[in-house]
Amino acid sequence: MYKVSKIPTPDEALARYSALCARQECCISDLKLKMRRQHMDELDIDAVIAALVSQGFIDERRYCSSYVSDKLRFAHWGRLRMRREMRRKQLRDEDIEAALEGISPREYREVLRELLTAYDKQLRASSDYQRWTKLMRHAYMHGFESDLAEPIVASLVPESW
Repeated sequence: MYKVSKIPTPDEALARYSALCARQECCISDLKLKMRRQHMDELDIDAVIAALVSQGFIDERRYCSSYVSDKLRFAHWGRLRMRREMRRKQLRDEDIEAALEGISPREYREVLRELLTAYDKQLRASSDYQRWTKLMRHAYMHGFESDLAEPIVASLVPESW
């Protein structure tokens, strides 16, 4: 049998989601999705979101900064992928760009170098050209710019093809 869940009232939802936002950064689109999955009414969702924003539990600029920091350090994502994923969450371009500008260029290059070096150690390739191609593709897949990836890949793969 399926468990029938009770649709939370706006007050219950406000208490639940204010506790959630106190524990971790959340964005509006993620919270709306969670509330819709609980079959809450759209008017109630908007009221709860407005209350969370007015009380300071939700700040999307702060969320963007936290998101960028976490994805760079833990998931090893580049700016391109972070920008794409934050746009998918319907965050404002101004907030996204402000967060991406906060990335230290030295730390960004170091994360890319660590990512490619680790991948190079496990990589199986029959030629240097194939190795170079796979390393570049890996950098692209993680959202790093080609002009930053090329010098690092060139230092890992001798150009003998």
